[in-house]
Amino acid sequence: MWGGHAFAWNFHSLPLSDNNSEGGRLLFLQKESGLYWSGLMGVNMQINVTTDYAIRIVLYLAIQNKVTTSKDIAMAMGIPKSYIFKITNKLIAAGIIQRIVGAKGGFILDKRVEEISMYEIFKVMEATVKINRYWEGDDYCKCFETQNCSLRKFYSMMQSSLENMLKATMIKDVLDINK
Repeated sequence: MWGGHAFAWNFHSLPLSDNNSEGGRLLFLQKESGLYWSGLMGVNMQINVTTDYAIRIVLYLAIQNKVTTSKDIAMAMGIPKSYIFKITNKLIAAGIIQRIVGAKGGFILDKRVEEISMYEIFKVMEATVKINRYWEGDDYCKCFETQNCSLRKFYSMMQSSLENMLKATMIKDVLDINK
């Protein structure tokens, strides 16, 4: 439980072949209303710790709903205080949060929780939100059959699903998951 919000997910992992040791696994998170996220284990989909911290900072500021010091954020979230400034500078530049200067200064959201998408935070913090090099704009395809590559088409569906989910998920939605 954190700030009155518990974050619990139903995590599932299913083998993609009869032999559990080969073929990878399909991963998905599920909530009561249905599928929330899915992906292939082995496809590099791990977000970096800086992005995780950025999301936590935004969530914490949303819960606090007041000017909050970097010290309070660091203590509550377990984020090194020196790292807070690196992250908040990016969030400020993106217009997600603002810095209040002065004796009673700190950080506060610059937008309503209904207006901040997870995609917006990912775009600011991650070098790319692409799940595979296929989508970096250079028509890269190891099988050299770019137009007929079934794997590329599968990745395209995954990429669209991921981006749509991130764009549709607002900070308010994340705060409301367990309500």
